[in-house]
Amino acid sequence: MTELRTYSTPQAYLDATLAFLERREIENNLLIGLPNGFADKNAAAPNCHFLTCFRDGVITASSVKTWVKAIIAGTGHTSVELQLIADYYRANDNNMQGVVGESSIAEAFAKIYHSGDVTRHVMITHELTQIKTLTHSSGSLEMAQIDDIE
Repeated sequence: MTELRTYSTPQAYLDATLAFLERREIENNLLIGLPNGFADKNAAAPNCHFLTCFRDGVITASSVKTWVKAIIAGTGHTSVELQLIADYYRANDNNMQGVVGESSIAEAFAKIYHSGDVTRHVMITHELTQIKTLTHSSGSLEMAQIDDIE
């Protein structure tokens, strides 16, 4: 059975979804960062939406909307979950102007929500996997003097 759950506060959303989102932290950085950015995560956030789809008790898709675009992510989702999220946004938010997410889920959601051609913009995420150790140069810093102008 597939079910859509909504959360009234950023903290309630994070409590329910953080373990799922952190499995693919790089791809889900916006879904983690936006709710964490609220000064009071335990207060209701007007005009913001926090959603999660479950199938048989397992999260398959999640979405956050704090501005004119929804952010969406998921693994193992089907069009059923995307349809539930699209239906929720149609019923509860008439200011949707786009969707952000990994290409396959964002495009699939946009087609369900918009039912037409979709304009695509690419967003790339980067992950730091290695740090290069830098060697310090020899010498020392000195205060520049008038004789150093040339």
